[in-house]
Amino acid sequence: MAKIDAKSIFNSAESFYLGAKIILKSAEKQMIDPQSTTFQLPILPYITNMSFSLELYLKCLLEIENINRPRTHEIAILYNKLSNNVPRYREFEDSLEEISNAFEEWRYSYEKEELSIDIDKINKAITVFRDLIIKIHPEWA
Repeated sequence: MAKIDAKSIFNSAESFYLGAKIILKSAEKQMIDPQSTTFQLPILPYITNMSFSLELYLKCLLEIENINRPRTHEIAILYNKLSNNVPRYREFEDSLEEISNAFEEWRYSYEKEELSIDIDKINKAITVFRDLIIKIHPEWA
């Protein structure tokens, strides 16, 4: 795998994170008809972008630590590869199973009969790891 610098990974994570926030903001502006039976909110791209940005923030931390980044989308695998220099977050660890495969599950949602996720858990994880990266590299903020 070619060497990719941590700042490039961070910038990609920021782009997907911003995209998710734009999707949510746009959805909030739409008028929702409570009587409608059709899908109205762009939840699929929102969750896909949020979960992918989380993956990239974790890969950025791995790059900062000079740890080989595995070719995976699984959040749990990436998190568990982090060194002991990275603080552990019990609340995040408790939700790892639920959010670990969110990117692939929601990207291929049409293959599933039913999907659910607590988006607050992804939001909190993004905040924790994004803030940690900015603490290490404040010039990236």
